Amino acid sequence: MAGLKDTTIAGGYKSLIRISDNNGVSGTPIQITDGDGVNLPLIIGKDLVRVDPQDEGTAFEVYGSGAAQFRVNTNTPYVTALEHHVNTQYAHFGANNIDTADFTVNTHMAIPFNSQGYGDLGEIPAFGTSTDPATTFTTAEANTTRASDLVPCLWLVPDDITIDDIYAFVGADTATGDTTRIHLFQYTFNSGSTSALTSGSVIAHSTSDTTNAGSEQIYKTTLTKDVTDIAANKVILAFFRSDSISSDFSISITCKYHLR
Repeated sequence: MAGLKDTTIAGGYKSLIRISDNNGVSGTPIQITDGDGVNLPLIIGKDLVRVDPQDEGTAFEVYGSGAAQFRVNTNTPYVTALEHHVNTQYAHFGANNIDTADFTVNTHMAIPFNSQGYGDLGEIPAFGTSTDPATTFTTAEANTTRASDLVPCLWLVPDDITIDDIYAFVGADTATGDTTRIHLFQYTFNSGSTSALTSGSVIAHSTSDTTNAGSEQIYKTTLTKDVTDIAANKVILAFFRSDSISSDFSISITCKYHLR
């Protein structure tokens, strides 16, 4: 654009930004338009600046080094900074090789949330031997099924979230490892009921079983996401399964997510 020099008002009014019909800015927010009356995505007042796009989408961006360093999207909606959601958070599951010494062979064993540890050794909630963990869990007065056994493994999600990535580290404690598998599951939680967990479904899983060669190396796995959006008030559990018990394992699972 060459600018407005030597341009008449009639010839260049469409290039102007207009506040109002000669009333100026006041305490009442005013829609900003161009000189032809087309609304711009901006409303201002004496004490307010509001970005309000006509069509939902990216409403505000700050660019640097050829990329958006800060972005506000009003459609999804989301806010990102340095290409990450500004409300990105991390959750952790974990157990050490002492905790896992009583794992059952070829069985999906629940991993404590936030690395709490199990209530008692040997009382580890088990979720079956199928390809995926069981979709329900019933509490009872017996080892591995007491409420106190299950509680350390529960991650309650109070708000709607989106899962971004899940990573796991696994290390064995003997020279002989096992073939291992990891899952992340969501459940409906029923307070005060022996039908503690129902309507289970897979959030993410290890794409293929890991053939662990033993204690001389650590294995990192990035889980494949089956779903991303988790509804508020669901509970999430992590599971580990090995095809034999040649080793005890230390397991660390990190879940990256953001509020939505």
